[in-house]
Amino acid sequence: MELKDAILGRRSIRRFTDKEIPREVLEEILETGIWAPTASNSQVWIFIAVTDPAMLKKIRTVSPGMFWTAKAVICIGFDKKKAEQYFGSGNYRLPHYDCGMAAQNMMLRAYDLGLGTVSYTHLTLPTN
Repeated sequence: MELKDAILGRRSIRRFTDKEIPREVLEEILETGIWAPTASNSQVWIFIAVTDPAMLKKIRTVSPGMFWTAKAVICIGFDKKKAEQYFGSGNYRLPHYDCGMAAQNMMLRAYDLGLGTVSYTHLTLPTN
């Protein structure tokens, strides 16, 4: 698939089949996230691939807007301490941007592999 075809063809999918996703496929998708650019080459992102049905159910419990039942979810976050070492206390704009670029890489690769994806953002911010 040409890159332009992936960029123009990828859509947000909210209905998934019950077909399992092989570990090797998930690893390939995760690798494309690792190759996304990061501010100052900080690489503060963290990727967690979840395929365990019980854990997927727990994720849906804390993410009330996530109505779909995918066989795999890739959670993307960043290491707050590492981000503060690079960018200063409370400055999380660049790590969020980096996570978005990694997500885009992964969604495009998934599409290239014939998989549907949807981006879902759930932020938990401190109350203090």
